[in-house]
Amino acid sequence: MKIKMQAIILGGLLGAFAGGVWWQLGLVSALIGAMAGIGTMMILVRYFPHKQIAYGVEGAITLGLIGGALMPQNYIYAGIALGMTAGSWLYSGIFSCWLNRMQLKGWYMELPGKMLWRPLLAAISVMITEIAFNPWLAWPVAILATTSWGFILVQNRKRPVLGAVLNLLGSILVIWFGIDIAPVLFLPGSGLYWAGMVLGLGLLALSLLALFFPHWHLGLGVTILILSILSYVGAAGGLVLGGLLSLLGGCLILAWAGQKIEKNNVNLAQ
Repeated sequence: MKIKMQAIILGGLLGAFAGGVWWQLGLVSALIGAMAGIGTMMILVRYFPHKQIAYGVEGAITLGLIGGALMPQNYIYAGIALGMTAGSWLYSGIFSCWLNRMQLKGWYMELPGKMLWRPLLAAISVMITEIAFNPWLAWPVAILATTSWGFILVQNRKRPVLGAVLNLLGSILVIWFGIDIAPVLFLPGSGLYWAGMVLGLGLLALSLLALFFPHWHLGLGVTILILSILSYVGAAGGLVLGGLLSLLGGCLILAWAGQKIEKNNVNLAQ
């Protein structure tokens, strides 16, 4: 997707959110905010480097939301403004330079469309973390949500890291369902507690095995798929999402061809 299109979509979404939610004037304020957001993004794209814009907007959204959540009721807007200012400078400067160094060393790769998906994913991560856990955890969670994929995909050439991470997240949800939710929804002796524990721990162990023994990826992938299906019978699939993540992770591990690609590249070079 072209930079201008990403800027238009991002500016429209953020502006509509700011106008509709913060000003609370309905559809009119959302439309005004969307137009203002699009105009602001188009000005930034015209006069500033695109990479700095992407990271600067991500930082402004991340620390702006966190600053507003941490401030007392009477100083919310001051916290948002302070957080947005600090975040835009920090991310477009220090954070962007650090990622550039990681990329030059071959430890990180930039994904396409970063001007659109990084700020939106950061905003979603921050809001979910603030609601479910604590605003102090929102910053590291947002950084992991937006940045970890670049490191994971680089390492995925050597071992099935992407599939292992997705399966690991799914196994955590399956275990969590067995420990925390099933005893509340069903009778304590129904067996869902143990099913969630056994299946979840099995999926978790298979994720680690896939990382340490990538040449076993075919057998490990098939086993993960079987346990993921069984999790829907014995542990409701970890609230459905856990089973889906494990199924996707198992498919990626099963289909992983990193070592074959490297061998073919070596043969071609020779």
